[in-house]
Amino acid sequence: MAVRDGEIAAQALAVNLTTTKTLAFVVSAFYAGLAGGLHSAALRYVAPESFDLFEVVLQFCMVVVGGLGSVIGSALGAALVLALRETLRAAVGTQEILFGGLLIACIVFMPRGLVSLLRWNGSPWLERLHRRGRRAAGDETASWQPSR
Repeated sequence: MAVRDGEIAAQALAVNLTTTKTLAFVVSAFYAGLAGGLHSAALRYVAPESFDLFEVVLQFCMVVVGGLGSVIGSALGAALVLALRETLRAAVGTQEILFGGLLIACIVFMPRGLVSLLRWNGSPWLERLHRRGRRAAGDETASWQPSR
């Protein structure tokens, strides 16, 4: 996270940027390959036509709607987008337009995604979960502030 938030600060803390970025790339490539292997095993058939531009935009929409940099947000975004896709299954011609509009609306009105609404409202369960994690780490004095 130090490299993502500030490369100069990470270098000042003696973090090797080349090694860290390469490791991040390798780990993400490993998970992408694993997901592709599981996908092909589940379908038992892989064709290039099944990965067109709409699928790429749909996957990008899942991450942006949920929230960049959050696993919980990405899962929420995937659930919402897939539910919306199943609801709009009959309207095949308008799906692209609606998902494009959803993507633009989320970028303009909710740049941090759905997960920012949970943090912004200061949900009690989210605060308890965060405090419990800090207690487990031994930090009793730190107070939790929702990110905005």
